Amino acid sequence: MSIISLSDAKSYLGVGDDSHDTEIQRLIDFVENTLEEAIGRNITQAVVTESFLGDSDKEVFLKNFPVVFENYSADSWVKIDSELVGEDDFLLETDIGRIELLNGVFTQDKNIEVKYKGGFSTVPLDIIEAMYEEIKKAYTVKYESGGDANIKSKRLGELAITYGETKQNEGGVLVGSRSLFDQVVKKYKRILV
Repeated sequence: MSIISLSDAKSYLGVGDDSHDTEIQRLIDFVENTLEEAIGRNITQAVVTESFLGDSDKEVFLKNFPVVFENYSADSWVKIDSELVGEDDFLLETDIGRIELLNGVFTQDKNIEVKYKGGFSTVPLDIIEAMYEEIKKAYTVKYESGGDANIKSKRLGELAITYGETKQNEGGVLVGSRSLFDQVVKKYKRILV
């Protein structure tokens, strides 16, 4: 299921008829997929299994956070080389998806596997608004501006998301044609150093 429904997108776009429903749904899916690709994780909550190779560190970072971990249910567990890790042997920071092994390290010759629910149960409003804005830009380029060929864009068939110049204003806020989208990507993308 999409984060934004077809009827909500049509309302936001001011479209009253059904003549562009297929194209609008493609735009919704395209924008959602582009955002998930840009931030490197799922937006909506889903059951995920991730695998890691040990790196002699005490911690691993899960890709899809925030994390819901239901104390060793069918949907939540941590394994090292197919053996369950005891609940008291690791610490999970659910908001950032960090697992710390309390007794030892994830050694290089060990395979780590984690199954959990990751992503937002309620999608933050700034993500939804950024998606609406990108859908409107792509819809406008396709149906209202005649698909101006001079606009730089990412394409999926006939659909395009416009990429304009962005820069920071004096307050450090990104401004430009993709400013909210860029801010959402910057806010929700995990960058490990």
